[in-house]
Amino acid sequence: MIERILNNRYRVIRILGAGNSGLIYLAADTKDPHFPVCAIRELKITHQNYDVVTRLEFLLAHKPETLLRLTKTDSDPQVLNFFVEERKFYLVEDYSTTVHSSPCKKFGQVSVADPGMLRFQEMLALLGSTGEGDREVSSPEAIVPSSVKNTEKFTNSVEIISKPSQKPGARRILGLILAGGVALIAIAIPILITQSRYQQEAQAFYNRGIAKLKSQDLPGAIGEFNQSIRLNPRNTLALGNRGNAHFDLGEYKIAIEDYSKMIEMEPNNIGAYYNRGLARYELGDWQGTVEDLNQLLRLQPEDRDAYYKRGIAYYQLGNYKLAIADLDRVIKLDPNYSKAYASRGLARSAAGDFQGGMADYTKAIELDPEDGQDYYRRGRGRFSLGDYSGSVEDYDRA
Repeated sequence: MIERILNNRYRVIRILGAGNSGLIYLAADTKDPHFPVCAIRELKITHQNYDVVTRLEFLLAHKPETLLRLTKTDSDPQVLNFFVEERKFYLVEDYSTTVHSSPCKKFGQVSVADPGMLRFQEMLALLGSTGEGDREVSSPEAIVPSSVKNTEKFTNSVEIISKPSQKPGARRILGLILAGGVALIAIAIPILITQSRYQQEAQAFYNRGIAKLKSQDLPGAIGEFNQSIRLNPRNTLALGNRGNAHFDLGEYKIAIEDYSKMIEMEPNNIGAYYNRGLARYELGDWQGTVEDLNQLLRLQPEDRDAYYKRGIAYYQLGNYKLAIADLDRVIKLDPNYSKAYASRGLARSAAGDFQGGMADYTKAIELDPEDGQDYYRRGRGRFSLGDYSGSVEDYDRA
């Protein structure tokens, strides 16, 4: 079982223990360039219970929304992902030494209150509270759940991405009044009054959307932004915030549509390029990520985060030379950014420069000695170089 790949993504490192319904594994997320470790619970769900199977299918179809609801419960450890493989249900959790590091037990020797089953029941309970009227969630599974989430996206504030553009419709009406004289004023004034009312209503919907966004009522925020955009289709702020709500729900393709509409209206909007690049990053669209960050860096050449994300995208594309160049730029802009050294170490090692990779891992550890991932990466590097005792030492530290 060791070294087995689950869900074409999680490499099993060792067995941590056993629950009533299956084993508990320590695994590394191979889709993340930092190879973060996680705990995976194996749950054997009976297929004779039609109600449970039906709910499980619905749970999988609504994965982004379910994960979002789970984060609101403040449960520990956090659920990062879930999937079904070979008739078994797997829960991926944030690894916790206090929760997951109990000695491995044989089946039948564990408590009846299996934490994995309790977590599964909690998810079914959350699912049961959605009701029949929930909207369909049609978004793919996130491919790279790295440090790309809400804190890195341009924040959801009233001035989130850009100022709304000047309304061309208003300019055309003004031109008619000046050209047409008194006869057209009688037509134009009611139009202006109606337009002004629509603008006020659109702004009211927008303000309510922002309030719901801040309170994490994402479906409610989307509903308010929909109404605002219906009344004022050129409100780029409403488009951007609606895109952010879809992003936070894991609906990256829908978010991309909103960011793309923003870019059509404001071709130099830095925030729109960055957010669309992040959504493409989450979908594993590395070439699209590079293209968006190219546009951002054309407008804002000294953006550390854009260089870092583009470097990771180049790494995923196998272009290690460009990845190293971008990470060099990140380190020049921020010499104390430990993740840049760690990522450059990965790129250097992949390009065959194992000594350079080792030097970068060591620098990352020097800057952040409490990051177990860096010890794990250096341990892998030492193993590749035949330094087995050093490798074991780093694995122990990790």
